[in-house]
Amino acid sequence: MKLISSLFTIPKKGNQPKENEDFFYPHGGEIRRDHQTIAIADGASEGFMSKLWSRILTVSYVNFDRTDLDIRQFTDFCIDVYENQREKYIQRRRESNNPLRWFEENLMLKGSFSTLLGVTFFDETLEGGSWLSVSVGDSCLFQLRDIVIESFPVIDASSFGNSPDLISSNPAYNQELEAKVRVKTGRFLFGDSFYLMTDAIAHWFMNQNAERGRPWATLDELLETDRLKDYVDRLRGEGSLKNDDVTIARVKLAEE
Repeated sequence: MKLISSLFTIPKKGNQPKENEDFFYPHGGEIRRDHQTIAIADGASEGFMSKLWSRILTVSYVNFDRTDLDIRQFTDFCIDVYENQREKYIQRRRESNNPLRWFEENLMLKGSFSTLLGVTFFDETLEGGSWLSVSVGDSCLFQLRDIVIESFPVIDASSFGNSPDLISSNPAYNQELEAKVRVKTGRFLFGDSFYLMTDAIAHWFMNQNAERGRPWATLDELLETDRLKDYVDRLRGEGSLKNDDVTIARVKLAEE
């Protein structure tokens, strides 16, 4: 099975690329294996170092590569990695004579927060195979075969809110984590496309689809050009797209 991915990501209007708290992994354009795992995460702005946390969650999910993921074990592992990186960051700040300020220390004590959406594809037949997705929060998966045939975990644009479920680097905020996990399975045919999106662009995508538009056709046309940034800026300007970090990953599945 061959997985071919294309990625577009852009920060909030007015922010620098380094302030983009979304993350998608892996970045490889083409990967060949009998099964494939990918993940996307949307770090929450109210946390501290949420970009680091979203990166740790996605990379760890792909490397765990488990169909029977224990979310508690997985999160504890990610927290250990985060704590190690956090201490290195604090040390670098000290060594550069730029120690943490009091408000940064308070934010760091609270922790970092992020959504997570992971998908694994299994090559099983001459025509295609199956997929398994695990989600916490409102980053979304769309399966396309001429039309949208699956949407997960959000199935309606009105279901988006301002307080999505999140995974935290602070265990105190993960007390009810198991109840926040959503799991979905499905089938795919070679030639199907999957889009993974963070919430702002997913909300726009759903609205367009509900209005009988073909938003995937627009994205397919623009995804590998330099015009998609201008298109996103236009959507933000006209108010049809929330000013938030935007990440779009398109994955196509093909035979070897």
